Amino acid sequence: MPFTARAKKVLELALREAHPGEIEPEHITLGILGEGEGVGFKLLSASAPDVRSLRAELQEALESTAPFRVLELDGEAGDWETALNDAAAAGYELVSVFDRRAVLRLTV
Repeated sequence: MPFTARAKKVLELALREAHPGEIEPEHITLGILGEGEGVGFKLLSASAPDVRSLRAELQEALESTAPFRVLELDGEAGDWETALNDAAAAGYELVSVFDRRAVLRLTV
């Protein structure tokens, strides 16, 4: 299904907001705000009439969001320990383990 011209514009604006990093949901929201006319913009402006404050809050959220990563835990317990210690040495802390996957948050 092709994107509409308005959706393409939102994604281009999100890419500009994110450059040089990856596009996060906040970047897409900023793209919707920057586009300024579509249904998405109307919904956002209805729920947050002060668009400038919403934009500032989104920027703040992007600056304070710590990157996460998922580490596949393979092998025996000793292999898990080594992998988690290597991640800790790289500045990650363990958030949770679920189904042989460790969710890590960058702390540095």
